[in-house]
Amino acid sequence: MAVELSDVVSLICSHCSCALDPEVLYCRECRKLLVEDDGDTPIPEEDERILLLAQGCELLQTGEWELGAFRHWLQEFISEQARREIQIAEVYQSIPIGLEEEFQEEIDMGFAGVSAVNEALTLLAEYDPDTCPAEALKRSLALYYKGVCVVKEAMNINRRNRGRPLWI
Repeated sequence: MAVELSDVVSLICSHCSCALDPEVLYCRECRKLLVEDDGDTPIPEEDERILLLAQGCELLQTGEWELGAFRHWLQEFISEQARREIQIAEVYQSIPIGLEEEFQEEIDMGFAGVSAVNEALTLLAEYDPDTCPAEALKRSLALYYKGVCVVKEAMNINRRNRGRPLWI
């Protein structure tokens, strides 16, 4: 019987180099989210909500949660996300009238990030382990992660713009 390389080599965390099980979505040692980076999005400091979503996906993936329990939990997660989206909208509404153009980059970026987050959460809400491969969970989680990164970058642009005199 031939031994496959994958039978003897475990996955290694790229951040802390500890061994990982193939089913995990984040490293238990350093808490780094294990999603592929497309190189376009700067990786922010880990966000507790990203790790919380990864934990929920893992519980479904490993069978510790039934699909109904996951969907119920996810609805609460989505409700909290909606509250955060309202806070982002309030920031945009506070832009002084006549200066919208100066803030257009952050507005566009923020809405793109929110859109990616919402798309990811919709995909997760529709996920069915009987009809979708487990990779769909990772792809949805990666899309959520990218959306959060984009929103955080928009917030950084907002901070830089708000920190300069408006007449510059």
